[in-house]
Amino acid sequence: MKTETQEERASASPEAEITPGRKADKKSGNRVGYNYIIIKSYKESQKNDVVKCLYIKALNKFGFCVIKEGSYGDTKDKNGRDIIDRLKWQQSLHEQLQDKLPMPRLLGHFEEKGNYYLVIEHIKGKALQKVCSQNRKELRASIISGGRLGIKFLDYLIQMATILHTLHANKVVHRDATPNNYMITPRGKVALIDMEMCYSLQQQYPMPAFQLGTVGYMSPQQEVTQTPTTAEDIFALGAIILQIWSGISPGKMTNEPMEALTQKIQFFINDKKMADMVTACRQRGGMCWCGTRRISKTRCRARHTSRERTPRKIYWIPFKREFLQWPRP
Repeated sequence: MKTETQEERASASPEAEITPGRKADKKSGNRVGYNYIIIKSYKESQKNDVVKCLYIKALNKFGFCVIKEGSYGDTKDKNGRDIIDRLKWQQSLHEQLQDKLPMPRLLGHFEEKGNYYLVIEHIKGKALQKVCSQNRKELRASIISGGRLGIKFLDYLIQMATILHTLHANKVVHRDATPNNYMITPRGKVALIDMEMCYSLQQQYPMPAFQLGTVGYMSPQQEVTQTPTTAEDIFALGAIILQIWSGISPGKMTNEPMEALTQKIQFFINDKKMADMVTACRQRGGMCWCGTRRISKTRCRARHTSRERTPRKIYWIPFKREFLQWPRP
């Protein structure tokens, strides 16, 4: 599903000039639309506001949901696309993927007072980033020793790898698969959220892809806004593995030359196979970014001591096998 830009919407209806609406007051207890009562605000920014709401549609049809709000003209990019275009694109992705992936279900959408609202299921749980922070002191030691906490996080990584595999099988790249966009439920299940940065390989849409992403989890190609590929998500997955093992944000290693980064990966990940796999994830589909220069695979192999495989080949089966063979308590 392709969404219209703000200019296209205006040209389709020249009499109806589009004017940015006034955003709703996010005070708890206020009503949004007809069926939604605000419980609390998750985020308020120029880009868009996100709130948790209680929806009541019938005596036996009620529950919690998350609503994303955007106003026409907000955060308009150089291609004439505003936050409404992003939210409508996310709506179409939920319709396409919600029966194939563990992700919030689409509950509805509506417009009110010049604003657009996307309503999605509220997933009970915590972001992976928060779970990592809460267990930062003991996590690395538990992974190395094969403790229960370490095994639990390795299972999260297996689920994340499976989610990305399914997403890519449906010709979609997430492009912002960071620890803040993986939710961990109380039962230990992983769900993927925040789909508005996605790119469809089949439709080649949106073109150009929405910018940008999260520093430390973006491949060099994404930083310079090249046409997205699945390698971008694999790069982000490698960054998450490194963060879980080391407890250090990948953003602090963004500008590291490849040789120095490889040494750090091998220091923090004392298992050679896992370290090699993370190194391969941090490379880009047969092209290596050593320092600031892009070099060929042949020259890269001459520079690195190990013959690393490209991200497409290293992942899905070997990735799971390495985790499943990890020592268990």
